[in-house]
Amino acid sequence: MEVVWADVMLNGLRVVVGSVYFAPGDIKALDIFDAVIGNILSKHSHILIATHANSEVVCGMTHVLEFPVTL
Repeated sequence: MEVVWADVMLNGLRVVVGSVYFAPGDIKALDIFDAVIGNILSKHSHILIATHANSEVVCGMTHVLEFPVTL
């Protein structure tokens, strides 16, 4: 898993912006990613994530990451 995070402030709105790449077959990375997202959301109320999730990872998922989303 490769991740880059930026803490961005725009017009008074603070957002954590992330870009994530999951390697093919790296199911364990999803558990780590889930924990990282939980940690970020415990300190920040806005998050935007872009990802390149390979079909091998997405189709092989045994669980779905769940966290509150604010739009």
